[in-house]
Parts: sequence; C-alpha cells; structure tokens
Amino acid sequence: MVAFWSAALGYRVDDRGRNYAYLTAPKGRRPGLFLQAVPNPTTGKNRWHIDLYAADEEAEASRLQSLGATRVRR
Repeated sequence: MVAFWSAALGYRVDDRGRNYAYLTAPKGRRPGLFLQAVPNPTTGKNRWHIDLYAADEEAEASRLQSLGATRVRR
C-alpha cells in the first residue's frame, strides 16, 4: 500500500513504523497521507477511498494499473 500510494501520488515516505506510514507531497504543498494497517478485515464497503482527477483519464488509469491498481469500471 505504501509503495503504491507514494508512486501514484508522487509522495515520499516521511515516517514509517511497523504498522503505519506517513507520506508527504514534495515541497509540502498538498495534504499528507497517513496509512495504517489494521488487524480487522474489511467487510462490506471500503472504509475509505480517494478520488483523483487527471486531465487524461485513460493515461492516468493505465499508469495506476501499471503500479498495481485494478480498474473496476470506466
């Protein structure tokens, strides 16, 4: 999860522990992203998601898929 989101957003890992990581944007211009592993499995809907915007949706979807994302629908 850390490798995917840092590559997808262009963020760097600023702090990393056993069950968490804190990612920040270059030059601190965007909000940070805190990722934490939890022991409970997700049941039902995802607990959280991020909506991303890109001028070229197809190119960005392809880039994210190359990082390991799964495209659910167009």
